[in-house]
Amino acid sequence: MKKTLLILTAVAGIALGCHAQDKIGDIVKSGDQYFIYLTELASPEANMQFQKNLAIVKEQNAQVKQLQDELKAQTNPDSKAYGTAVLQKLERKYKENEKLMGKAYGFAPNRTYRQLYYKSNLCIILTKDEIAQLKMQDGTTIDPQKISNLTQFAMYRVKEVSGAKENEQLQIKMGQYFQKQAAVEKARKALSAAKDPIEQKKLNDQIVAGEKQVKEIDAQIRKEYGLPEGRSYAVEVSNSRLYMLLTPQEVEQLKASAAKNAQKK
Repeated sequence: MKKTLLILTAVAGIALGCHAQDKIGDIVKSGDQYFIYLTELASPEANMQFQKNLAIVKEQNAQVKQLQDELKAQTNPDSKAYGTAVLQKLERKYKENEKLMGKAYGFAPNRTYRQLYYKSNLCIILTKDEIAQLKMQDGTTIDPQKISNLTQFAMYRVKEVSGAKENEQLQIKMGQYFQKQAAVEKARKALSAAKDPIEQKKLNDQIVAGEKQVKEIDAQIRKEYGLPEGRSYAVEVSNSRLYMLLTPQEVEQLKASAAKNAQKK
């Protein structure tokens, strides 16, 4: 059975030694690791499309792995034959999309990648009435050029966050916010199933404390970035770069090449 080809998980906020003037193909260092700069995603649309493509590939990869595991445990010959046929179809589709990712972003199988955010827009979610009137609920005039039209809702760009470090801090704050939210939701589900009074009290205390932390983080984000109270908001990535981690062998080759070039001078 063929082995699953695992593609990247994009991660924002890595400490790469990069600069705005870096060019595609440049090598940058992070600690003891070296990365090659693959491509720039220079618009909100390009970043959104990348995330959609990445989600499709990750989902297909998970489906392939799950079916592989199921087939290993399958003992019925007919079921195994059917599952093998389905797996082969999934693998073909996965490889097709993997090639498309390679063509679009320079990806290759079984490599590690990182995404570094350079610019993001903090946006508030607009209502249909606000879009129709081009005026917010508080009477503020809406600039049509700052509207990001999405399929399900529209966002209004109220603040741009520029710089790798600045975006790293933003992503950390947003990550903390969503982690706390997820923890509260997990505790709520556990509470709904809990029967023991002591366990119920413990979970309820966790929910109360978690909700307080969520509100505190939300208030910090709104204060720091000037987001209005009572409005839902989101982060729109408008500029990012993709990097590929070099293998130790590739790093040694680069060092050897640099040493030869230095001797020629």
